[in-house]
Amino acid sequence: TDADLNQFQSKGDLLYAKRDKILSSIHDFKGHLQGSNRLLRQTLEGEFGKIELPLAQLLEKLIRGNDSVLLLVQNLIGLLCFDSPDSSNEMQVLNLSAFLNSVLKHSVYRVDDCDILEELYVLAHPPSMQSLFFNLLDNARKFGGKQTRIQVELLQD
Repeated sequence: TDADLNQFQSKGDLLYAKRDKILSSIHDFKGHLQGSNRLLRQTLEGEFGKIELPLAQLLEKLIRGNDSVLLLVQNLIGLLCFDSPDSSNEMQVLNLSAFLNSVLKHSVYRVDDCDILEELYVLAHPPSMQSLFFNLLDNARKFGGKQTRIQVELLQD
């Protein structure tokens, strides 16, 4: 309503308020999908009793679909936060190991082993790096198998 719009000092404030509302809704949606996948995985692993193969295959398909939607949600969050007034759009020096471990902690994928051979610092834009790693994980899941290994080699420019 017009009364709601009048509380904002500028069009920019209004856009950031809308963005914050969208982020809040996306966060709720993401939490629901993550909870659903947790329950689906527990069911698939037999925590609630034995399941037959056709049902297991359907559950795996649901989990893969939810994972794809979760990746989309994570990318949307990254896009919305990219233009945030409270986050820097500038390049930052990142401890790659600490950054990657943080990304993996918030990933929709379970990663059993992550080794970075040496402490490495890179100059990068954090949301872009997060999106890059999420996309690497998603492509490994789509085009590889459960034992897929991702190896990234960085060359100094």
